[in-house]
Amino acid sequence: MEGSIFYNGKFELANPILFQVIWAVAFLTFTLLFSKQNKTDSSTLLHREYTESLRGVSILLIITHHFAHNLVKPSLLPLFYDLGHFGVGIFLCLSGYGLAESYQSKGLNGFFYPKLLRIFLPFLMANLFFLLMNQTVGGKIIGFADMPFILVGLIIFDANYWYMQYLFCLYFLFWLLFNLKMDDKYKLLMLFVFSFTILLSDIFPVSARVNSFTFFIGVALSLNKTKISNLISSQTLKVYSVLLICMVSCLVFVTLTQGRLELSRRLFFVMAVLFAALITLRSGFDKKEKMALLLFSILGSAYISLSADFAPSFILSLSVSNYVVTFMLLFGVVFVKWRSLFLEFVGSISYELYLLHGMFMVNYDFVLHRYPAQYSFFVYLAMIMFFSFLTKKTTGLVAVGTDKMLTQLLK
Repeated sequence: MEGSIFYNGKFELANPILFQVIWAVAFLTFTLLFSKQNKTDSSTLLHREYTESLRGVSILLIITHHFAHNLVKPSLLPLFYDLGHFGVGIFLCLSGYGLAESYQSKGLNGFFYPKLLRIFLPFLMANLFFLLMNQTVGGKIIGFADMPFILVGLIIFDANYWYMQYLFCLYFLFWLLFNLKMDDKYKLLMLFVFSFTILLSDIFPVSARVNSFTFFIGVALSLNKTKISNLISSQTLKVYSVLLICMVSCLVFVTLTQGRLELSRRLFFVMAVLFAALITLRSGFDKKEKMALLLFSILGSAYISLSADFAPSFILSLSVSNYVVTFMLLFGVVFVKWRSLFLEFVGSISYELYLLHGMFMVNYDFVLHRYPAQYSFFVYLAMIMFFSFLTKKTTGLVAVGTDKMLTQLLK
């Protein structure tokens, strides 16, 4: 609407090639220019500087992915169109890894309180900011009855916040499973079953379903990190080669089956049966039990493959999972001797960037909609990084104050 800070239109991108060239050059320049030698023990799987850089790359891909989806013609940026799934997958994988690491070092005591201050408090403040903007200068009055639900995230104003609801569900699921009195390998198996259930469920959006296994992968990486570290150090080239083959093969599957449901079902059925046959033949059962197990595996694969959208979703989910694991390992090889201070900085404010970038991209017309998008996007990106840095500092101070206040009240 004219003269308002609110804008709900789409972007025109006059020169997509120039945009992608600027994006690539800027990324490489800042990544390489602000770098230094890495003195961290490179044998540590997913150490802090490395994970911060991963988050930095991921959030840049997610923001550009959302920009592509808000174009009048999203097909102008095909490279970025689906990369948001990949970026979210890395975030979920690192979240699962971090939770499992914390669980192994100090158990589940004090599980929720740090997350209340570090995760939920910034989310709460972002929602509060949205409400204040609407009620004061936005001209979009929100009913009083809806305010508490928007504030805590039960009603989301930003479509990107599906991730927050999904993340809270995964946190609670992790806490429930790892409170059970059983061996960790059985907890991991149950988490895999729940991940499979998420894939089949219509409750979660497609973005969550195609990443249904990435959180599980992060937990599995942590619980098996010693074995994985030894495997990588002893057979590095073999591991990377296998993962690269998996990544390329899944990419081929997705490309071939795009819009071809029948072919997608058949590919899923063939892959599932081959996998079931491999597991069955390697098992220690007698011949009759192997035949019965294989028959049930074939029938189960056939039943599932008849689902209208399960087969393509499952193949896409496998693709995302393979991309995430492969990229994380290959990224580690590149940065084993060098650190990118730029990516670490972006990664340190990645959560705040995720919370703020959507509302300033779609709702609030400050920069993006006023100038040619192939240039204004990068001005917007710099501004949103600055706002996110301020938000991180502010929420940090609020978290410290909240902690002191609660400590006094609960004495």
